Amino acid sequence: LVRLDSLDLNMEKKKIISGNDLTADFSQEELKLKNFNLKFLNDGFIDIKGYFKPGKDMDFKADIVLPVRSLAFVWEELTNADGYLRGNISISGLMPEPSVTGKMELDKIGIDLPVTEQKLYDLGGEILFEKNMITINTVSGKIGNGILTLKGSVDIEKNRIGNMNMNFKTTALPVSIPDQLECLLNTDINYSGNLKAGKLKGDLLILEALYYKNIDIFGSVFKGGGTKIVKNETKRDSLPDIGLDLTLKSRRSIVLDNNFAFLELNPDLQIKGNISSPLISGRAKIEKDGFIIFQKNTFTINKGILDFEPVYGMLPTVDIQSETKVNDYRIFLSISENLANPKFSLTSLPSESDADILSILIFGRKSNEFLSGTNGMSVSKEKLIAEWLYKNYQKDLTKKTGLDYIELSLPDNFSTKEPAGYGLTVGKKISDRLILKYSMTNNSSEFIQKAIADYQIFETIIFSGFQSTDGNFGSELQYRLEFR
Repeated sequence: LVRLDSLDLNMEKKKIISGNDLTADFSQEELKLKNFNLKFLNDGFIDIKGYFKPGKDMDFKADIVLPVRSLAFVWEELTNADGYLRGNISISGLMPEPSVTGKMELDKIGIDLPVTEQKLYDLGGEILFEKNMITINTVSGKIGNGILTLKGSVDIEKNRIGNMNMNFKTTALPVSIPDQLECLLNTDINYSGNLKAGKLKGDLLILEALYYKNIDIFGSVFKGGGTKIVKNETKRDSLPDIGLDLTLKSRRSIVLDNNFAFLELNPDLQIKGNISSPLISGRAKIEKDGFIIFQKNTFTINKGILDFEPVYGMLPTVDIQSETKVNDYRIFLSISENLANPKFSLTSLPSESDADILSILIFGRKSNEFLSGTNGMSVSKEKLIAEWLYKNYQKDLTKKTGLDYIELSLPDNFSTKEPAGYGLTVGKKISDRLILKYSMTNNSSEFIQKAIADYQIFETIIFSGFQSTDGNFGSELQYRLEFR
């Protein structure tokens, strides 16, 4: 006779499993559990009774009431879960392959979903354990106002999972990826097969969707150095061989709204291949009157089509025709070929060269129209390009570097061959009123460095002091008045 007066399993100073006066009787090559009751948290338990004859047979019965949060030691995300697992399980038969029978009920289970920051709640249903089969009788739950259901069966072969047939459905299920995607989804999907190979078949209907993540111009918009031609499916040992036969459509237009474009897409796609190498075919139409941003100009879309061809894998071939107006010019932007390596082309009315069209988009004038103003001297191309890069990417540079102030100064005759007269100033806020700056200027013979401190006395009055490496120092009082 073996007796444990007390058994405790703690997790983060919290008692998860406990038991008192646990007894087991081992005699005549037979193990008997007479009083073996384990408590889970404060309101759950597993009560086990039965016997086990090594090398012969066993017959155990367990009554179960488990708070789902008591399983947090298995999966940390269950720490704040709601609901219970209730049921009774019997394990009996000859060794080494006894049969498992019984029933488990899911009782109003609620789980926080870590990736989407949503909550799955009111999860309930019944799972039946039979000698050679597990049957899931319509397990259903909710996310937001959406509903999901799962039902099906799993064959048990020598106490191992064999073939299965599962049906998964959702109705107006909200899918949320923070700072990126909001979507409502209907699905009707069937999986038939086993854990190593099978077929995923069904329909996905997007009721409405909004993708709003901005594109990082310092990163890669479309990954990959060129069009990918899919020749042979690459076998990946880490993924099961699951074939795909899915359709993807939308009831309303899918909206893309970010710093790159405002597009409304209507897809009609088929997804084939397998989960390691999915192949997409079909077409997504882009509605008119959307727009894309190119060189800080808004181009209105006249035509837009995304064609998916299985030979290209995941990325589509694009055909977008758009236009904008700058002064007296109508400028047309065409985007074509595969998105792995898209082709951009510009034309205009009246007709101008590619260089002049780009100059009109960036500066509002043709390249030969640039004069510095009063003295009539030409502004160098290098200065125009440098100032354009600075104006377009200043905010991104400050964000990436952690600085609060960046200023670039260039003379009209700036040249990369003989650079002189240019300067760069960077600064960091120490407080709401004080900013420290560091300036470096090239005067052709040497670099002059300067330390600057600006202190805002009042909203419109700033006191500034400086000292430079050429021996100069001083201070000034600035009065600033902004109006529109």
